[in-house]
Amino acid sequence: GDVAGLYKLIMDGFISIPEENVVLELPNDIIELHYEKNYGQQTMQFIQVINKNRKYIGKSQFLTQKQVEKVFGRTNGKYTMYDKSASVNPVANKGNTASNAVPATGGAKKKSRK
Repeated sequence: GDVAGLYKLIMDGFISIPEENVVLELPNDIIELHYEKNYGQQTMQFIQVINKNRKYIGKSQFLTQKQVEKVFGRTNGKYTMYDKSASVNPVANKGNTASNAVPATGGAKKKSRK
């Protein structure tokens, strides 16, 4: 499914560090996956460009590979609910659902505090 594909894309970034941000274009927003070493440990960060307007940007905290695994339920087995058959996918792909859900969910996509 889409969630499993996103998880694989993020994990691949930990294995082979991209030189530039990985850009995912959604109907209304742009999500960038930014990889950086922090305190000697490889981390990644979600960057959300809201309404494709660079004036409105949300950033997650930097996440380690282990934290990303936890967000996607890989440490407790909950990921299996995302790996179901393709019949679930049309609901997830309906209209602007993906981009509209990002700000409302909080979680990993909260704006960072400075």
